[in-house]
Amino acid sequence: MGTHFKERLCAPDARLLGMFVKFPSMESIETLASAGYDFVIIDMEHAPLGIETVYSMVAIAERSGMAALVRLRGHDTAAGGMFLDAGASGLLIPHCSPYSEAKELIADLVFPPTGRRGAGGGGRATQWGLDSQEEYRRGGDHGVVRVPMIEDPQAVDEIEQILSVPGVDAAFIGQGDLTQTLGDRKAAQAMVDRALAACVAHNVPAATTAYADDVEQRFRQGFKWLAIANDTGTFARAAQQRLQQAKAALAAVTG
Repeated sequence: MGTHFKERLCAPDARLLGMFVKFPSMESIETLASAGYDFVIIDMEHAPLGIETVYSMVAIAERSGMAALVRLRGHDTAAGGMFLDAGASGLLIPHCSPYSEAKELIADLVFPPTGRRGAGGGGRATQWGLDSQEEYRRGGDHGVVRVPMIEDPQAVDEIEQILSVPGVDAAFIGQGDLTQTLGDRKAAQAMVDRALAACVAHNVPAATTAYADDVEQRFRQGFKWLAIANDTGTFARAAQQRLQQAKAALAAVTG
């Protein structure tokens, strides 16, 4: 794709920063691109975003020079294929386990003979048909990232097998879901470490969240790309902080 996200992600010195987005707003996407984010993950799993809205968000992001990835709603690989045809740089597949199911889900997003993704021409991914069918296939196989979300204990147990599935280009290790499932942050972090070690050994770029003061720690651990915030939380905190500042100024005036 135009932002060369996969190429940048697979570079030996890759250190990419992005944000989850839930607002159905093209203006938010443009703002984040102008701010210099490397990528956004458009979150269909946890926000009521429609296909047409996501389509527009992908187009704005990619044309603004910021990679757009889509976290699918469930295992909707049919919609995933549409978003790749629309020019998305990649897809995140939530709860991509067990291995037997992960293998089938990834196959839906890879062209034959390796997988069974259907071919479609004339869309944004082919520059509206200006690119050849050969270039469409090359981009669809090698220019996008298919990202299983490793967020269940079984996925960690089967991480070696999942990473070996043809078409797996990166992984997102969901420490929040692991913590919620296990009910023990220490045990969850041990699973994060185990999954990350497998990614490093297989040379698969791994991502996770880094919402606090842990960006340096995560990069030093071996993560290659990080989601450092989400748009809703960032807006809420900024709005609250500004209101508190204004109220403090008001209190100083009124005594």
